[in-house]
Amino acid sequence: LAERGASVEHLTTTATPTGATEECVLTLVHSGYAVALPVAIASDTAPDALLESIRIYHSMWPLVGFHLVRGPVLPSLTAPALPDVVGRYHDCLARGDLGGVLEQFAPEGEVREASGPAPLHRGLDDLRRFFTLLFSNGGGLGLELCAVSDEGASCALEYVVTAWGRSAFPPQAAASVYERADTGLLAAVRMYDDIDRPIPRGRPAASGVRS
Repeated sequence: LAERGASVEHLTTTATPTGATEECVLTLVHSGYAVALPVAIASDTAPDALLESIRIYHSMWPLVGFHLVRGPVLPSLTAPALPDVVGRYHDCLARGDLGGVLEQFAPEGEVREASGPAPLHRGLDDLRRFFTLLFSNGGGLGLELCAVSDEGASCALEYVVTAWGRSAFPPQAAASVYERADTGLLAAVRMYDDIDRPIPRGRPAASGVRS
């Protein structure tokens, strides 16, 4: 990292008694240009407060211009239960329910994609365009939850993407963090993955999994 003049901007940490997910933006020089790379670092701690494991999620798109498939890094939960607005959002995401998804966001809520700070969709009009494209492959996303860390203000999920609309995927690891507004709705969704999404012919391509 020192060879690339890297710097780290800490965003936030979602911490629970059993672990934490830290979000940051890593800025480094690649091919003579500064590249901003969002990174999520998920960790588990043992009862004696020792670190048990670390999992790192980010996209390769800003670095190499294409995606690299990453298989599951955790087993799926057998009986997952998601809290409040996060659960409602995922229910709508699985069904491809555009109106239902939008209802889970605060008026100035936003989605930040995995490929960097620039792919940001803020406000209901931008979010409507974003999720309309997201569901344009014939439906929502198939996800299998692997870990849930909820501290109240934010909730971090690790999961496996198995399908996108009509398209089946080889299982691929991903993570997202959901920040709640004071109203209990979603203020922000930030994604960390390296999944190349299927787009019907004639539609523009985009970079990361939208979850």
